[in-house]
Amino acid sequence: ANIRNQTGDVVPMVILDLPIPPGFVLETSDLDALTKAGTVAKYQLTPRSAILYLRDLGTQDPLVLQYRLKATTPVRVAVPPAEAYEYYRPELRGKSKAATLSVM
Repeated sequence: ANIRNQTGDVVPMVILDLPIPPGFVLETSDLDALTKAGTVAKYQLTPRSAILYLRDLGTQDPLVLQYRLKATTPVRVAVPPAEAYEYYRPELRGKSKAATLSVM
């Protein structure tokens, strides 16, 4: 996931909602490492997404978060967009494009 702050100011309390498509599970060790490194303040998993909490998002280069999904079954699935938004002003949000994944 690549997240870029285009506001010109540091944005506090950013939430990233990363989709977990049907037929996949998220490798939590990647998110544990991001949390331990302080890149992510905390995260929680729902059946359909990983919600990551950032203390702030600066204006420098994009923040790049690497995580892995593991296929649990052969599938062709549409993946909804990921979203990023400020906790205190959720109307300020950005979205990725939707995607399609195939596992045979």
